This record gives sequence, structure tokens and C-alpha cells, in this order.
Amino acid sequence: MSNEISVLPLPGPCDGWLLVTSDTRKPLGAWPIVAYRADHPAGPWSGPQLILDPPENDATRYAYNPTFLHLAGDSYLLACNVNGLLAEVLADSMICRPRFRLVRLSTQPAADS
Repeated sequence: MSNEISVLPLPGPCDGWLLVTSDTRKPLGAWPIVAYRADHPAGPWSGPQLILDPPENDATRYAYNPTFLHLAGDSYLLACNVNGLLAEVLADSMICRPRFRLVRLSTQPAADS
């Protein structure tokens, strides 16, 4: 888990809580953004469940500090920062900036198979 987390209540019939963070068990530059679920804000938490494997992640660039905001219904806004090697950032200032994505999550219980 990274030093940036979002904890928010799940809307709808699946009451519970969602914790969103970077999965730092992988090397820097390969951190996927994941979610954990709990019935209570203090846990215990289950997961992780992949939300996004940021396309910006590569050998020298990385996404970090994800923030997750509920918009309405099953729509959420995922914001994360992207950074890279100093030489790359100095050559292209557009690397080091936040990225935003609309994410839709199902809050319905999974059907038994």
C-alpha cells in the first residue's frame, strides 16, 4: 500500500467501504492501482482488486498517489500523478502532471457461478 489512500463508502445496496491505493508490492514504475473492500471503515479489508494498470507506467515513468472520488451511481473519478526521470521531465514538462480517468465500478454483489 502506498502513502496515498482514498477510503469512501460504497453507494447502493452493497453497503461497505472501498480503499483505493497503489500496489507497492511491485517495483516502482509498475504499481497498479487497486481497491480493497470492507464492511466497516476500520476493516478487515479484502482484496486487492485491480482498478487500473496505468499505461504511463514504464521503465522510467510511473503513476503514483491515486485519489478516488465518487461522482454518482457507479461513476468514480480516478486521479493520479505521473512522474519520471529528471532529465525526461526537464525535456518534456507534460510528463509530470496529474491524469484523470472516469471509472465505473459495479456495486452489485457478484452472481454465484
